[in-house]
Amino acid sequence: MKVKFLLYIFALSGFLSQAQEYNLLTQQEVLAQVQKKNAKIKIAGYNTRMAQADYQQSAAVFLPELGISHQATTTTNPLMAFGSKLNQEILTPIDFDPMRLNNPEAIENFQTKASIQMPLLHLDGIYERKAAKKAWQAAQYQEQHTQTFMIYQAKMAYMQLQLAHKNYAVLQKILVAAQAHFKMAQDNRAAGYLQDADVLLVQMRVSDIQTKLNYAKSAIQNASDHLNLLMGNNLATAYQPADSLQLQMVALNTNYNLQQRNDIMAKKQATEAQKNLLRAARMQFLPQLAAFGSYQWHDDALFGTQAEGYWIGAQISWTLFEGGQRFAKNKRAKNEWEKAVLETKDYEQESLAELEQAKRQLQDAEREVAQAELAVEQAKEALRIRANRFKAGLEKTTELLQAEAVYAQKRLQYYQSIYSYNQALYYVNFLTN
Repeated sequence: MKVKFLLYIFALSGFLSQAQEYNLLTQQEVLAQVQKKNAKIKIAGYNTRMAQADYQQSAAVFLPELGISHQATTTTNPLMAFGSKLNQEILTPIDFDPMRLNNPEAIENFQTKASIQMPLLHLDGIYERKAAKKAWQAAQYQEQHTQTFMIYQAKMAYMQLQLAHKNYAVLQKILVAAQAHFKMAQDNRAAGYLQDADVLLVQMRVSDIQTKLNYAKSAIQNASDHLNLLMGNNLATAYQPADSLQLQMVALNTNYNLQQRNDIMAKKQATEAQKNLLRAARMQFLPQLAAFGSYQWHDDALFGTQAEGYWIGAQISWTLFEGGQRFAKNKRAKNEWEKAVLETKDYEQESLAELEQAKRQLQDAEREVAQAELAVEQAKEALRIRANRFKAGLEKTTELLQAEAVYAQKRLQYYQSIYSYNQALYYVNFLTN
């Protein structure tokens, strides 16, 4: 008993020294870091802002285009020279001399111009703006869905870390028991109750558990890497969960409308965007009306304003045929809209089937937890009985090892069942958010 106690103390001290290598981390810290630094959430935010910029850009269909320019020229071209003098309001009767008209002297002209162009009737642009707004709304819904999904992923990753540490702790306790059994096997061999082959079997069991401990430690680092990736941290950091793995008593969301889920709403808004793009393509067959105007200053000096004048007008344009481009564009827009409608409907059906499957998995996981808990108690009692019989020399080595392996397996399965239940619970709530 003294040797067994010392073995327990040794394993426990080893576990504590191993745990000290990790940074303590709570689930709330994980969720806060994910919301703040997760790359996918940031990317979704950029997509939303780009869609917003596209929508703002489409306001050009209503707003005027203003501009100002300054131009400096010098010319001996007869027509341009005469026009420059006319714009500068410096023509004299002598300038109508045919010799001067045909062979003018070089003249400098400096023109300052303020211009405006205003769309008055641009129906295809109006529907393109509506499409841009729907695309922006779709991006907003998708960003919200991404945030929800990454929070769900963070909870799953944190539970993986909890499960990895639980597995490691269980294996360490099993190692202590296996080492104690190895000591008993050596004592029984010395007393003549066991053969060398039986002792070797127990020793092999100890070695097998030590190998599994190495894999369990790697699983802790893998879970830590996953968390670091989600939190946007350095992958080298490893963690110890501050919260223990246990059944989550989270109420199911029963008051939900699947049609209002963020990802489905994103699909619907994207479909509406395609519908408006189809309308915009059809509106391109109609004429467009725009107004324009400018105010000009002319002088023979830089930035001079000696002469001035304005120019105002309106233009209606109607392109009747563009080599079939508009017909092809209209056909493509129609197919894209019909495709989007079909994809949205199919996505809704898949989401409904996924939700129903998740509910059934939750029910199965709940039953699995109860069965696993009972199995652990039964395996624990069976191992206790066989260990006592083995100590008295009344039990075979293989029977003890088998009972020990079953107990270890049942304990690991129990924690896995807790993880599966929590995962199913979080997933159902995620699907009904």
